[in-house]
Amino acid sequence: MGNKIDLRVLKTRENIKNTFSNLLLEKDFKNITVQDICDRALIGRSTFYDHYCDKYDLLNKMVEEIINQFKPYLKSRFNLNSFR
Repeated sequence: MGNKIDLRVLKTRENIKNTFSNLLLEKDFKNITVQDICDRALIGRSTFYDHYCDKYDLLNKMVEEIINQFKPYLKSRFNLNSFR
């Protein structure tokens, strides 16, 4: 059935992202470890690495998601036809 993503995968990714966001409220990025994320998210390290290469990859993907969510708004609000 094509590119449909398993609901468990979506839930795991959301769990990791939410956990990471909460940790960022408590600690500086440089002080957060993959193990911190895994412990708080109640997942194993291998599960984390199934989805992300490292904490930098996680951060980059989260930033990319946020930018992609705002692109349509920016394009329409500021009439940016050439905005990618």
